[in-house]
Amino acid sequence: LASRQVFAGTWRTRSESLTERVVVTVRANSVTDERVEPTAVEVTRLVVQPSKRAISATLVRRHVHEAVSTVRPPLAGASFVVAGGRGTQGDFTPIDDLADALSAAVGATRDVVDEGWVGHDAQIGQTGVTIAPKVYIGAGISGAPHHRGGMQASETIIAVNSDPETPLFEIADFAVVGDLATVLPQAAAALRARRQ
Repeated sequence: LASRQVFAGTWRTRSESLTERVVVTVRANSVTDERVEPTAVEVTRLVVQPSKRAISATLVRRHVHEAVSTVRPPLAGASFVVAGGRGTQGDFTPIDDLADALSAAVGATRDVVDEGWVGHDAQIGQTGVTIAPKVYIGAGISGAPHHRGGMQASETIIAVNSDPETPLFEIADFAVVGDLATVLPQAAAALRARRQ
């Protein structure tokens, strides 16, 4: 027997397979991590003999390029997602900053994508990506049904909005009433300070 959510998480179906072989896929972050007891490891020594050509090479010059990595996990399977809505007014700097501090994926609402502020691959919702991260942070997002259908399976939902009546607060585990341009940089700074 297997169950899954359909229609943007509004229904749950249960299916039974009647065949001998079954292939089952599991949504990212739908299974919790479990601690595994360490096992004994057998170490085998391997002696490698480099060729004469390999040891005849001489290092003449070395140049190390220090680059800031902005590699983020794919949105669909990310454990942490920071998403921005129309309340960003097109400035995703606070969203990106907090996402970098959390090593999180960046998401967005359909309105933000339609405005061209971010690419379609960041869209969360019924016509975008459906996510189920451990932590979802929505900043400047009202919480339209289209967007909620794509993120409401998140384990912990944090909403940041200057409007205390925003619909996203209804499903949020934590609600912060405030300006995202102030709240998110403070959160990012606190996370970075904690890691030091």
